[in-house]
Amino acid sequence: MNTKNIIIILVLLLGISVYFNFQDNQKTDVDFEKKTLCKEVGGKIYQEQISKGNSNRYFNPQYIYNKKLDTCLYYGGYLGDSDSKGFQKWVTDSLTNEDILLYMEVGGEPLTAYCDTCTPSVEEFDRQKTILFETNI
Repeated sequence: MNTKNIIIILVLLLGISVYFNFQDNQKTDVDFEKKTLCKEVGGKIYQEQISKGNSNRYFNPQYIYNKKLDTCLYYGGYLGDSDSKGFQKWVTDSLTNEDILLYMEVGGEPLTAYCDTCTPSVEEFDRQKTILFETNI
């Protein structure tokens, strides 16, 4: 191989390397923008919720961008008063306001007949929520 061919190959390899590095940086920027959007939307949902009721009864929210579902997910919950002995946990699509997962309990008994997205136990809810919140990576 002569010097001219080696230089051409090196220039091509350099070009390919720069191209893929640029693509990776663009993808990172898009992911960051989506994560930022999810934080903003989730924060607004949380502020709306606590403005309607007793704010110290709401769980600390979590919000992420889920790549697999290509949407923003919001996790929240609400602790009922001492008379009802109940609580709710939910994962919602922040952009459509659709429930993805829901768990409701009153007096120690799960309420599963009220919705299609209700889980039969808090453990099952937590398992599914963990899966949804891990697929954002």
